[in-house]
Amino acid sequence: MPEIRQRILENMQKFSRAMIGAVLFLPVIGLIMALSSVLTNPTLIAETSFLHQLGQCSATPFGLYLATSAYYFASASAMAWQRIKKPKSHWFQ
Repeated sequence: MPEIRQRILENMQKFSRAMIGAVLFLPVIGLIMALSSVLTNPTLIAETSFLHQLGQCSATPFGLYLATSAYYFASASAMAWQRIKKPKSHWFQ
C-alpha cells in the first residue's frame, strides 16, 4: 500500500510541475493589462495620443491570451499526463 501511495504522489507532483508553467504567465499578463488600461484612460488620450496607441497595441494580444488561457491549461495538462503514462509497447523499450 505505501508504494501505491508513493506512485500517486509522484504522479501528482509531475502533473503540478507541468501545470505551473501556464500559471506563471498570469500575473505578468495581468500587470500588462492593467498598464494598458491606464494608458487608454480617456483623460490621458487628450494629453498624449502616443500613449493611447501604445495601450491599445499592448491590450489586444494580452487580452487574447487571457481569453484563450483555457487552451493553454488544457495543453499543459495533456503534456503532464503524457509524461506520467509511458507507452507499454514492445517497440518502445
